Amino acid sequence: MALKAADNKREERNDLQTLTYDCMRDYRAKAALLLPPSHALQDSLPALSPDASQKPDAPEGSGVWNAVTENADLTAVPCISPTVVRTELRYSPDDSYNETNDIVLVSIPEGEPLTFSTAIGLGVSGDTARFTWVALTANGHEGMSNVVEVERTS
Repeated sequence: MALKAADNKREERNDLQTLTYDCMRDYRAKAALLLPPSHALQDSLPALSPDASQKPDAPEGSGVWNAVTENADLTAVPCISPTVVRTELRYSPDDSYNETNDIVLVSIPEGEPLTFSTAIGLGVSGDTARFTWVALTANGHEGMSNVVEVERTS
């Protein structure tokens, strides 16, 4: 239930960001037509995209199929950014990893071991599941790991 609520909040945030971005982009274009280039109002407009330097480093993820527990055992080496407050493990049900449809499986506070076991997407032998570890800062900046693919072999 909590995971679904977090997914809904992230979707609402993304929708609001898209709407806000469109409004700010349009305002910026209109201001450029009406104001001279070095006008104080032009210079005080906020950036349309976050500063790339605020994005945390990404964790390095790995995973293996554990035939004994019938789970994917997933681990990550955490990033060393002091601004990271938690790391999420996300799963994508698509054939190639798709951030739009990913699902948060677990949220781990900073400083805790980045390990998790799951059988999601791995129902029968030959199934392959795709995961990422995402480092998050308090203001919502994300650093996404490599895509970790785990294939069920038994």
